[in-house]
Amino acid sequence: MRFSIRRLVWNFFFRMAVGLVLIVAVNFVCTLANIPLWVGINPVTAAATGFFGVPGVLLLYGVVGYGL
Repeated sequence: MRFSIRRLVWNFFFRMAVGLVLIVAVNFVCTLANIPLWVGINPVTAAATGFFGVPGVLLLYGVVGYGL
């Protein structure tokens, strides 16, 4: 297996895009259900979702939920 920077960058941006869409969807559902969890979209959350993927989204919501 060869190391490819292009593949690594593609995976990062793909995970970031999926994670940000998931954050928007979960924020929308939480708003409709009157649940006070809301994760903002900024460069830090984008980097976290790009690096960790969907578990990063769960991590962000866990951090927000712990702070309530």
